[in-house]
Amino acid sequence: MRTARGISSNCANCPMHILLDARAATNPQSDLARYCRGVTEGLIPLLAPDEHLTVIFARHADLPNVSREHCRLRRAHHNLNTLAGQHEIARIVRRARPDIVWSPTPKFLPPAGNAAIVIVTHDRPYGRERSFRALFRINTFRRILLNRRLRRAHAIICPTHALAQALAAGDANPIVQKIHVIPDGHSSAFRPATGGQIEALRRTYCLPPRYLLATLNPDDPHAIDILLDAISRSKETDLQPLVILAAPQDTRRLESIIRDRRLEGRVRAETLKRAEDLRPFLSAATLLLEPAYSPTFPSTILYTMACGTPVIAAATPAHIELGANAIFRVHPTDPVEWKKAIIQAILSPVWQERFKKEGLERAARFTWRDTAEQTLALLRTLPKP
Repeated sequence: MRTARGISSNCANCPMHILLDARAATNPQSDLARYCRGVTEGLIPLLAPDEHLTVIFARHADLPNVSREHCRLRRAHHNLNTLAGQHEIARIVRRARPDIVWSPTPKFLPPAGNAAIVIVTHDRPYGRERSFRALFRINTFRRILLNRRLRRAHAIICPTHALAQALAAGDANPIVQKIHVIPDGHSSAFRPATGGQIEALRRTYCLPPRYLLATLNPDDPHAIDILLDAISRSKETDLQPLVILAAPQDTRRLESIIRDRRLEGRVRAETLKRAEDLRPFLSAATLLLEPAYSPTFPSTILYTMACGTPVIAAATPAHIELGANAIFRVHPTDPVEWKKAIIQAILSPVWQERFKKEGLERAARFTWRDTAEQTLALLRTLPKP
Protein backbone atom coordinates (compact mmCIF):
# COMPACT_ATOMS: atom_id res chain seq x y z
CA MET A 1 0.00 0.00 0.00
CA ARG A 2 1.32 3.39 -0.97
CA THR A 3 0.37 7.01 -0.54
CA ALA A 4 -0.15 8.78 -3.82
CA ARG A 5 2.10 11.68 -2.78
CA GLY A 6 5.06 9.42 -3.37
CA ILE A 7 4.16 8.64 -6.98
CA SER A 8 6.29 10.18 -9.67
CA SER A 9 4.49 11.47 -12.75
CA ASN A 10 7.00 11.13 -15.59
CA CYS A 11 4.18 11.00 -18.16
CA ALA A 12 2.66 14.37 -17.38
CA ASN A 13 2.79 15.31 -21.08
CA CYS A 14 1.52 11.99 -22.47
CA PRO A 15 -1.92 12.08 -24.17
CA MET A 16 -4.54 10.58 -21.89
CA HIS A 17 -8.31 10.14 -22.00
CA ILE A 18 -10.01 9.36 -18.66
CA LEU A 19 -13.58 8.09 -18.36
CA LEU A 20 -15.18 8.42 -14.91
CA ASP A 21 -18.34 6.34 -14.53
CA ALA A 22 -20.33 8.26 -11.90
CA ARG A 23 -23.72 6.65 -12.63
CA ALA A 24 -23.81 5.01 -9.18
CA ALA A 25 -24.05 8.44 -7.52
CA THR A 26 -27.84 8.64 -7.75
CA ASN A 27 -28.32 10.47 -4.44
CA PRO A 28 -26.87 14.01 -4.81
CA GLN A 29 -26.31 14.27 -1.03
CA SER A 30 -24.44 10.97 -0.68
CA ASP A 31 -20.71 10.70 -0.03
CA LEU A 32 -20.33 8.99 -3.41
CA ALA A 33 -21.93 11.94 -5.23
CA ARG A 34 -19.82 14.42 -3.27
CA TYR A 35 -16.70 12.48 -4.26
CA CYS A 36 -17.61 12.48 -7.96
CA ARG A 37 -18.44 16.19 -7.99
CA GLY A 38 -15.50 17.23 -5.83
CA VAL A 39 -12.84 15.28 -7.66
CA THR A 40 -14.21 16.37 -11.06
CA GLU A 41 -14.13 20.05 -10.09
CA GLY A 42 -10.63 19.65 -8.66
CA LEU A 43 -9.26 17.67 -11.60
CA ILE A 44 -10.30 19.82 -14.55
CA PRO A 45 -7.96 22.80 -13.85
CA LEU A 46 -5.02 20.39 -13.52
CA LEU A 47 -5.39 18.61 -16.87
CA ALA A 48 -2.70 19.15 -19.48
CA PRO A 49 -3.76 20.32 -22.98
CA ASP A 50 -3.66 16.75 -24.35
CA GLU A 51 -5.45 15.20 -21.36
CA HIS A 52 -9.23 14.83 -21.47
CA LEU A 53 -11.87 13.75 -18.97
CA THR A 54 -15.31 12.30 -19.70
CA VAL A 55 -17.72 11.93 -16.77
CA ILE A 56 -20.95 9.92 -17.06
CA PHE A 57 -23.46 10.98 -14.40
CA ALA A 58 -26.75 9.37 -13.41
CA ARG A 59 -29.93 10.34 -15.28
CA HIS A 60 -31.15 12.99 -12.83
CA ALA A 61 -27.81 14.10 -11.37
CA ASP A 62 -26.84 17.75 -11.13
CA LEU A 63 -23.82 18.37 -13.32
CA PRO A 64 -20.92 20.37 -11.81
CA ASN A 65 -20.57 23.94 -13.04
CA VAL A 66 -17.05 23.67 -14.45
CA SER A 67 -15.05 24.62 -17.50
CA ARG A 68 -15.66 22.21 -20.39
CA GLU A 69 -12.39 22.85 -22.25
CA HIS A 70 -10.82 19.48 -21.40
CA CYS A 71 -13.89 17.82 -19.95
CA ARG A 72 -17.12 16.35 -21.27
CA LEU A 73 -19.99 15.90 -18.80
CA ARG A 74 -23.02 13.89 -19.82
CA ARG A 75 -26.01 12.16 -18.25
CA ALA A 76 -26.77 8.51 -18.82
CA HIS A 77 -30.16 7.73 -20.34
CA HIS A 78 -30.61 4.46 -18.44
CA ASN A 79 -29.93 3.18 -14.91
CA LEU A 80 -26.64 1.39 -14.55
CA ASN A 81 -28.14 -1.83 -13.13
CA THR A 82 -30.42 -2.40 -16.14
CA LEU A 83 -29.62 -4.24 -19.35
CA ALA A 84 -30.14 -1.03 -21.31
CA GLY A 85 -27.71 0.73 -18.99
CA GLN A 86 -25.08 -1.95 -19.55
CA HIS A 87 -25.43 -1.65 -23.31
CA GLU A 88 -25.27 2.14 -23.07
CA ILE A 89 -21.99 2.26 -21.13
CA ALA A 90 -20.47 -0.40 -23.38
CA ARG A 91 -21.35 1.74 -26.41
CA ILE A 92 -19.86 4.84 -24.78
CA VAL A 93 -16.61 3.03 -23.98
CA ARG A 94 -16.31 1.67 -27.54
CA ARG A 95 -16.78 5.12 -29.04
CA ALA A 96 -14.67 7.08 -26.56
CA ARG A 97 -11.79 4.57 -26.44
CA PRO A 98 -10.53 5.85 -23.08
CA ASP A 99 -7.05 5.07 -21.80
CA ILE A 100 -8.37 4.79 -18.23
CA VAL A 101 -11.78 3.68 -16.96
CA TRP A 102 -12.33 5.00 -13.45
CA SER A 103 -15.11 3.68 -11.19
CA PRO A 104 -15.86 5.45 -7.85
CA THR A 105 -17.24 2.22 -6.34
CA PRO A 106 -16.27 -1.46 -6.66
CA LYS A 107 -19.94 -2.49 -6.77
CA PHE A 108 -20.30 -1.49 -10.42
CA LEU A 109 -17.51 -1.85 -12.96
CA PRO A 110 -18.14 -0.77 -16.58
CA PRO A 111 -16.57 -2.65 -19.50
CA ALA A 112 -13.05 -1.33 -20.01
CA GLY A 113 -11.73 -3.08 -23.09
CA ASN A 114 -7.97 -2.54 -23.16
CA ALA A 115 -8.11 0.50 -20.90
CA ALA A 116 -6.52 0.58 -17.45
CA ILE A 117 -9.04 0.19 -14.61
CA VAL A 118 -9.10 2.35 -11.47
CA ILE A 119 -11.49 1.52 -8.62
CA VAL A 120 -12.24 3.72 -5.61
CA THR A 121 -13.68 2.24 -2.43
CA HIS A 122 -14.86 4.19 0.62
CA ASP A 123 -15.89 1.16 2.67
CA ARG A 124 -15.36 -2.55 2.72
CA PRO A 125 -17.05 -3.77 -0.46
CA TYR A 126 -18.73 -6.63 1.38
CA GLY A 127 -20.75 -6.27 4.54
CA ARG A 128 -20.20 -7.88 7.90
CA GLU A 129 -21.58 -11.43 7.95
CA ARG A 130 -24.52 -11.58 10.32
CA SER A 131 -25.17 -15.33 10.32
CA PHE A 132 -23.53 -18.63 9.51
CA ARG A 133 -25.95 -19.16 6.64
CA ALA A 134 -25.29 -15.72 5.14
CA LEU A 135 -21.56 -16.39 5.35
CA PHE A 136 -21.85 -19.29 2.94
CA ARG A 137 -24.55 -17.86 0.70
CA ILE A 138 -25.05 -14.18 -0.03
CA ASN A 139 -21.90 -12.61 1.42
CA THR A 140 -19.52 -15.29 0.23
CA PHE A 141 -20.75 -14.89 -3.34
CA ARG A 142 -20.54 -11.10 -3.01
CA ARG A 143 -17.01 -11.31 -1.62
CA ILE A 144 -15.83 -13.53 -4.49
CA LEU A 145 -17.45 -11.32 -7.13
CA LEU A 146 -16.06 -8.05 -5.74
CA ASN A 147 -12.59 -9.46 -5.14
CA ARG A 148 -12.55 -10.57 -8.74
CA ARG A 149 -13.27 -6.97 -9.79
CA LEU A 150 -10.53 -5.65 -7.53
CA ARG A 151 -8.04 -8.12 -9.01
CA ARG A 152 -8.87 -6.83 -12.50
CA ALA A 153 -8.04 -3.26 -11.47
CA HIS A 154 -4.69 -1.66 -12.22
CA ALA A 155 -5.07 0.64 -9.20
CA ILE A 156 -7.34 0.71 -6.14
CA ILE A 157 -7.84 3.99 -4.28
CA CYS A 158 -8.74 4.10 -0.56
CA PRO A 159 -9.19 7.32 1.47
CA THR A 160 -7.49 5.99 4.65
CA HIS A 161 -4.72 3.55 5.52
CA ALA A 162 -7.07 1.83 7.98
CA LEU A 163 -9.50 0.99 5.20
CA ALA A 164 -6.67 -0.08 2.90
CA GLN A 165 -5.39 -2.54 5.51
CA ALA A 166 -8.89 -3.92 6.10
CA LEU A 167 -9.43 -4.30 2.37
CA ALA A 168 -6.13 -6.09 1.86
CA ALA A 169 -6.51 -8.43 4.85
CA GLY A 170 -6.41 -12.00 3.70
CA ASP A 171 -5.79 -11.14 0.04
CA ALA A 172 -2.79 -12.00 -2.04
CA ASN A 173 0.01 -9.55 -2.74
CA PRO A 174 -1.31 -8.51 -6.19
CA ILE A 175 -4.20 -6.64 -4.58
CA VAL A 176 -2.05 -5.18 -1.80
CA GLN A 177 0.41 -3.73 -4.31
CA LYS A 178 -2.40 -2.03 -6.24
CA ILE A 179 -3.80 -0.10 -3.27
CA HIS A 180 -3.06 3.62 -3.03
CA VAL A 181 -4.19 5.88 -0.20
CA ILE A 182 -5.60 9.24 -1.31
CA PRO A 183 -7.60 11.19 1.32
CA ASP A 184 -10.93 12.72 0.35
CA GLY A 185 -11.68 16.41 0.56
CA HIS A 186 -14.82 17.95 1.98
CA SER A 187 -17.49 20.00 0.29
CA SER A 188 -17.49 23.77 0.76
CA ALA A 189 -21.17 23.37 1.70
CA PHE A 190 -20.02 22.14 5.12
CA ARG A 191 -19.15 25.23 7.14
CA PRO A 192 -20.63 26.74 10.32
CA ALA A 193 -24.35 27.44 9.79
CA THR A 194 -25.81 30.87 10.40
CA GLY A 195 -27.98 31.71 13.39
CA GLY A 196 -31.05 31.93 11.17
CA GLN A 197 -30.45 28.46 9.74
CA ILE A 198 -30.01 26.97 13.20
CA GLU A 199 -33.16 28.65 14.51
CA ALA A 200 -35.16 27.35 11.54
CA LEU A 201 -33.81 23.85 12.22
CA ARG A 202 -34.89 24.00 15.88
CA ARG A 203 -38.41 25.02 14.91
CA THR A 204 -38.66 22.28 12.27
CA TYR A 205 -37.44 19.45 14.51
CA CYS A 206 -38.46 20.89 17.92
CA LEU A 207 -34.88 20.73 19.14
CA PRO A 208 -33.72 22.10 22.51
CA PRO A 209 -31.15 24.95 22.63
CA ARG A 210 -28.37 22.45 23.36
CA TYR A 211 -28.11 18.80 22.41
CA LEU A 212 -25.61 16.02 21.72
CA LEU A 213 -25.55 14.43 18.28
CA ALA A 214 -24.72 10.97 16.97
CA THR A 215 -25.30 9.18 13.68
CA LEU A 216 -26.24 5.55 13.22
CA ASN A 217 -23.53 3.93 11.11
CA PRO A 218 -25.01 1.09 9.02
CA ASP A 219 -21.66 -0.73 9.17
CA ASP A 220 -21.75 -0.72 13.00
CA PRO A 221 -25.44 -0.67 14.01
CA HIS A 222 -24.64 -2.00 17.49
CA ALA A 223 -21.96 0.60 18.27
CA ILE A 224 -24.72 2.99 19.33
CA ASP A 225 -25.37 0.70 22.34
CA ILE A 226 -22.14 1.98 23.91
CA LEU A 227 -23.47 5.54 23.81
CA LEU A 228 -26.80 4.52 25.28
CA ASP A 229 -24.99 2.79 28.14
CA ALA A 230 -22.97 5.95 28.78
CA ILE A 231 -26.05 8.19 28.70
CA SER A 232 -27.94 5.92 31.08
CA ARG A 233 -25.09 6.22 33.61
CA SER A 234 -24.98 10.03 33.54
CA LYS A 235 -27.47 12.51 34.99
CA GLU A 236 -25.46 15.46 33.64
CA THR A 237 -26.88 14.82 30.16
CA ASP A 238 -30.50 15.33 31.24
CA LEU A 239 -30.49 18.95 30.01
CA GLN A 240 -28.74 18.04 26.75
CA PRO A 241 -30.53 15.09 25.13
CA LEU A 242 -28.81 12.83 22.65
CA VAL A 243 -30.21 13.10 19.12
CA ILE A 244 -29.37 10.14 16.88
CA LEU A 245 -29.68 10.68 13.14
CA ALA A 246 -30.70 7.48 11.39
CA ALA A 247 -32.06 6.36 8.05
CA PRO A 248 -35.86 5.95 7.89
CA GLN A 249 -35.62 2.17 7.82
CA ASP A 250 -33.57 2.17 11.05
CA THR A 251 -35.61 4.68 13.06
CA ARG A 252 -38.30 2.28 14.30
CA ARG A 253 -35.76 -0.24 15.59
CA LEU A 254 -33.81 2.54 17.27
CA GLU A 255 -36.93 3.91 18.98
CA SER A 256 -37.71 0.42 20.28
CA ILE A 257 -34.22 0.17 21.80
CA ILE A 258 -34.65 3.60 23.45
CA ARG A 259 -37.98 2.51 25.01
CA ASP A 260 -36.51 -0.78 26.24
CA ARG A 261 -33.73 1.14 28.00
CA ARG A 262 -36.21 3.69 29.40
CA LEU A 263 -34.34 6.60 27.91
CA GLU A 264 -37.32 8.49 26.48
CA GLY A 265 -36.77 12.22 26.87
CA ARG A 266 -33.02 11.78 27.14
CA VAL A 267 -32.43 10.11 23.76
CA ARG A 268 -34.42 10.54 20.55
CA ALA A 269 -34.14 9.24 17.02
CA GLU A 270 -34.49 11.61 14.08
CA THR A 271 -34.50 11.31 10.31
CA LEU A 272 -33.48 14.20 8.10
CA LYS A 273 -36.51 15.73 6.39
CA ARG A 274 -34.22 17.44 3.88
CA ALA A 275 -30.63 16.68 2.98
CA GLU A 276 -29.81 20.38 3.42
CA ASP A 277 -30.60 20.08 7.14
CA LEU A 278 -27.44 18.09 7.86
CA ARG A 279 -25.20 21.16 7.97
CA PRO A 280 -27.25 23.08 10.62
CA PHE A 281 -27.74 19.81 12.53
CA LEU A 282 -23.96 19.45 12.82
CA SER A 283 -23.38 23.15 13.52
CA ALA A 284 -25.98 23.47 16.30
CA ALA A 285 -24.88 20.42 18.30
CA THR A 286 -22.75 20.78 21.41
CA LEU A 287 -20.81 17.64 20.49
CA LEU A 288 -20.73 14.90 17.90
CA LEU A 289 -20.35 11.42 19.38
CA GLU A 290 -18.96 8.85 16.94
CA PRO A 291 -18.76 5.36 18.47
CA ALA A 292 -18.44 3.35 15.24
CA TYR A 293 -15.28 1.27 15.03
CA SER A 294 -15.44 0.05 11.43
CA PRO A 295 -12.57 0.97 9.05
CA THR A 296 -14.89 2.87 6.69
CA PHE A 297 -14.07 6.48 5.85
CA PRO A 298 -15.53 8.63 8.69
CA SER A 299 -16.92 11.42 6.52
CA THR A 300 -19.31 12.61 9.26
CA ILE A 301 -16.34 13.49 11.47
CA LEU A 302 -14.76 15.54 8.68
CA TYR A 303 -18.02 17.39 7.98
CA THR A 304 -18.59 18.05 11.69
CA MET A 305 -15.13 19.53 12.20
CA ALA A 306 -15.70 21.74 9.17
CA CYS A 307 -18.95 22.97 10.77
CA GLY A 308 -17.11 24.01 13.96
CA THR A 309 -18.48 21.34 16.31
CA PRO A 310 -16.18 19.35 18.67
CA VAL A 311 -15.99 15.58 18.19
CA ILE A 312 -15.64 12.70 20.64
CA ALA A 313 -14.88 9.51 18.73
CA ALA A 314 -13.84 5.94 19.29
CA ALA A 315 -10.07 5.56 19.22
CA THR A 316 -9.94 3.54 15.99
CA PRO A 317 -7.25 3.72 13.29
CA ALA A 318 -9.62 5.41 10.81
CA HIS A 319 -10.67 8.10 13.30
CA ILE A 320 -7.13 8.72 14.50
CA GLU A 321 -5.86 9.04 10.93
CA LEU A 322 -8.55 11.52 9.96
CA GLY A 323 -8.96 13.55 13.16
CA ALA A 324 -5.49 13.29 14.73
CA ASN A 325 -5.41 15.53 17.82
CA ALA A 326 -8.41 17.58 16.65
CA ILE A 327 -10.84 15.02 18.06
CA PHE A 328 -11.11 13.64 21.60
CA ARG A 329 -10.61 9.87 21.49
CA VAL A 330 -11.98 7.28 23.90
CA HIS A 331 -11.98 3.50 24.13
CA PRO A 332 -14.53 2.16 21.61
CA THR A 333 -16.29 -0.26 23.97
CA ASP A 334 -15.95 1.33 27.42
CA PRO A 335 -19.18 3.16 28.42
CA VAL A 336 -17.57 4.53 31.59
CA GLU A 337 -14.86 6.26 29.58
CA TRP A 338 -17.50 7.61 27.19
CA LYS A 339 -19.48 8.95 30.16
CA LYS A 340 -16.45 10.75 31.61
CA ALA A 341 -15.56 12.29 28.25
CA ILE A 342 -19.11 13.53 27.65
CA ILE A 343 -19.36 15.10 31.11
CA GLN A 344 -15.98 16.80 30.74
CA ALA A 345 -16.98 18.23 27.37
CA ILE A 346 -20.38 19.48 28.55
CA LEU A 347 -19.04 21.20 31.66
CA SER A 348 -15.95 22.82 30.11
CA PRO A 349 -16.39 25.73 27.66
CA VAL A 350 -12.59 25.87 27.38
CA TRP A 351 -12.56 22.24 26.19
CA GLN A 352 -15.25 22.98 23.62
CA GLU A 353 -13.46 26.05 22.27
CA ARG A 354 -10.16 24.20 21.99
CA PHE A 355 -11.53 21.27 19.97
CA LYS A 356 -13.72 23.55 17.87
CA LYS A 357 -10.66 25.56 16.81
CA GLU A 358 -8.47 22.51 16.20
CA GLY A 359 -11.27 20.79 14.28
CA LEU A 360 -11.71 23.73 11.91
CA GLU A 361 -7.95 23.82 11.28
CA ARG A 362 -7.82 20.08 10.69
CA ALA A 363 -10.76 20.02 8.29
CA ALA A 364 -9.23 22.83 6.22
CA ARG A 365 -6.36 20.48 5.29
CA PHE A 366 -8.68 18.17 3.37
CA THR A 367 -9.48 19.73 -0.01
CA TRP A 368 -10.70 18.26 -3.27
CA ARG A 369 -7.85 19.95 -5.10
CA ASP A 370 -5.33 17.91 -3.10
CA THR A 371 -7.37 14.77 -3.79
CA ALA A 372 -7.44 15.60 -7.51
CA GLU A 373 -3.68 16.30 -7.64
CA GLN A 374 -2.79 12.98 -6.05
CA THR A 375 -5.31 11.11 -8.20
CA LEU A 376 -4.03 12.67 -11.43
CA ALA A 377 -0.43 11.83 -10.46
CA LEU A 378 -1.53 8.20 -10.04
CA LEU A 379 -3.47 8.10 -13.32
CA ARG A 380 -0.47 9.41 -15.25
CA THR A 381 1.62 6.43 -14.11
CA LEU A 382 -0.84 3.79 -15.36
CA PRO A 383 -0.08 1.88 -18.59
CA LYS A 384 -1.82 3.16 -21.72
CA PRO A 385 -3.29 0.73 -24.27
